Amino acid sequence: MKPRRPYLIRAVLDWIADNGWTTHVLVDARRPGVTGIPPDRLEDGRVVLDFGPEACPDFRFDGMAMSGRLRFGGTATTVVVPAAAVLAVFARENQQGLIFTDEDGPEEDGGTPPPRGGRPRLHRVK
Repeated sequence: MKPRRPYLIRAVLDWIADNGWTTHVLVDARRPGVTGIPPDRLEDGRVVLDFGPEACPDFRFDGMAMSGRLRFGGTATTVVVPAAAVLAVFARENQQGLIFTDEDGPEEDGGTPPPRGGRPRLHRVK
């Protein structure tokens, strides 16, 4: 099964763009494949990046990763963020968007979600 995270990211990116808002992305910079983010910008291994058209006119999202040139302290740096490292995508203007939970993670690595305690149980509801 293909992971759902890239599809959800694309949907939120389109929604934000259609409304003329600014795309912000919360990134877990400790995930494999994240490059270009200066360590001094991280807080608990995370950072919010502005991928809006003014901050990052060459933004790309190919379904596997988002990338573009961002400025950190005036220095332009190419940043790459795999879809699996995206923790949230939201609009700067109203903070609305999508937050990914830990439950979204296992599928991103091509595996299946861990079992949740054995056989499911059904209960009669009156």
